[in-house]
Amino acid sequence: MRRVFWLVAAALLLAGCTGEKGIVEKEGYQLDTRRQAQAAYPRIKVLVIHYTADDFDSSLATLTDKQVSSHYLVPAVPPRYNGKPRIWQLVPEQELASGMRGLAPGAGQRVLTTPLLALSWKTVAGKNRRE
Repeated sequence: MRRVFWLVAAALLLAGCTGEKGIVEKEGYQLDTRRQAQAAYPRIKVLVIHYTADDFDSSLATLTDKQVSSHYLVPAVPPRYNGKPRIWQLVPEQELASGMRGLAPGAGQRVLTTPLLALSWKTVAGKNRRE
């Protein structure tokens, strides 16, 4: 009976070591799904990749509030974990991100969005300039 107890205890201990919750191992990178956007709806058929000049923390805060969201957030230099770059999934792909501007009416219902952090812009004398 003691032997069975120790085998079960060891199995439970090892099961708890399977990885960090909310971090999904993908081929060539890690996906962080721990922060989900609040503004999301179903159906996606188009991929839109755009950049944001904000830093990572500001972009993450903006894209996880109730006004605007995005499916993924890709840092300018993604941090590496276990040798793989990590990107953030903010909205599940089967849901629609909110706040898409500049699209034809109805197009936002079928778009998967991914902003890339582009830190090559800076503000000089009140104007945005490329570094």
